Amino acid sequence: MDSEILAKIVAAEREIQKGLEAEELAAARMLEELRQELDRRTGHKKEALAAERDEALAGARREAVAKVRQTIAEARQKARRLAELPAPLLERHVLRHIVGIIPER
Repeated sequence: MDSEILAKIVAAEREIQKGLEAEELAAARMLEELRQELDRRTGHKKEALAAERDEALAGARREAVAKVRQTIAEARQKARRLAELPAPLLERHVLRHIVGIIPER
């Protein structure tokens, strides 16, 4: 009878061990699936952030080009106006600006 009980206990322990191994395997599979899903999500987020960054850079470039073009257009317009001034007025205008640029001695 003792050997019969012992055999049942050993069989029960084996079943418990098999169940634990099956649970460990299932948990490992589940963790791997979760890791893969997180990797996919991270990849998608990285792609989205890269696209957003690229669009922001393109927008900044467009704005910079527009500002540069505007500044150049304004400078050309001012240069045309100055070129149309009579020499004495142009000389006074230039001297007024030179005084502001040259440091006093």
